[in-house]
Amino acid sequence: MGALVESTAVNVRSRARQQWWVMHHSRSPHRKTMVATCYLDESATDGGSPIAVVGGVILESGDYELLAEEWSAMLDQFSIRPSLHRKDYGLHGRFVSMPSGKKSDVFASACSIIKTYRAYTISVTLSSADYRESLSDISKSEHSLYELCCLGAIVSNGKMAAANNCHEPIALMLDSGNPFADQVRQAHKEAERYSKLYGIPGNVGSMTFQNDEDVPALQAADIVCWAARRKVSGSRFFTESKPMEELIDNESSHQSVSLGRDILQILEPMIKHNIETRGTRE
Repeated sequence: MGALVESTAVNVRSRARQQWWVMHHSRSPHRKTMVATCYLDESATDGGSPIAVVGGVILESGDYELLAEEWSAMLDQFSIRPSLHRKDYGLHGRFVSMPSGKKSDVFASACSIIKTYRAYTISVTLSSADYRESLSDISKSEHSLYELCCLGAIVSNGKMAAANNCHEPIALMLDSGNPFADQVRQAHKEAERYSKLYGIPGNVGSMTFQNDEDVPALQAADIVCWAARRKVSGSRFFTESKPMEELIDNESSHQSVSLGRDILQILEPMIKHNIETRGTRE
């Protein structure tokens, strides 16, 4: 049994290294110590919910491999393969009937792993009402609600990276099942442009999409997003979800940004200037 567990851990680490190579096209140990990846997820960004959020976890390569190994062991421990998603424990989820005590253990374990290995976590929230009422029609045609959240996440990541003395490009990874993939690609492109126009730190690296069932860090991002949306909406964290609340309450390890009306009013002329210098999209 011991040999089987050790073999499983080695396989998880090997897969994690392969995923890292896919993202960065390099197996150089020197490069891997310098490069980090921002794993992002989204929640309620279709405009049909009151509050949208994009958030995630930033990991260095060695920490990603360790997180992947411990996450895999956690999925086995609680018999919840192939993945951990918060919605699975809700009213219509596959684990809705799981005892509350076991749910608490699952979330406590997941949050402990994230806390141990994150460089930091981030979340950006935007209310659909503020988006509709604070931006001009031309700005809204330029940036969807989700795209603005993504831009905010990239900029927030750059600022948090700078505060942690990281000035290298940071790769982005999102779930391949993301229904707004084209908007993410556009946000990635625009983030580079805004960085050049306004000197906004973005540390924008490459961007890839992977199945979140294969990437534990994307499942971790799902946890961050759920907690951030819960908190900004003023909803109560029940006992089983308390570890998620604590996960995003540490200001030194988590940056929470709300794109309120004041920030949107600052963004409005920047968006218009961007259109003037680049031209409208096709």
